[in-house]
Amino acid sequence: TFVNKQAFEKLPKPYQEALIAGCYEANVTMMAEYDHKNPASLGRLVSQGVKLHPYSPEIMNAAYKATLELYNDESNKNPAFKKIYTEWNKYLKQQNAWMSYAEAAMDGYMQKAK
Repeated sequence: TFVNKQAFEKLPKPYQEALIAGCYEANVTMMAEYDHKNPASLGRLVSQGVKLHPYSPEIMNAAYKATLELYNDESNKNPAFKKIYTEWNKYLKQQNAWMSYAEAAMDGYMQKAK
């Protein structure tokens, strides 16, 4: 959820807290619905003959390279984007380190255990 910081800060504290709580609730609800509904939807597609194929490493690498080029180009043109992207990229590196250690091993195990 995006909120104008100055407008948010003008709200009374109880309204700020209500908005924050509402944002948390919307996020949790959206993720729960996504996690619940997508497997069933995928199952229906597969049962109707849809063949699933992962993107090749070549496609994934090209997409990743193009994305980084886009981010770098925008960073060079837009100081606000650069500020956000720099901090986001630090966060992403931390998340990837965590996910590769904590989540990927379990996910890989569960995929093989089926």
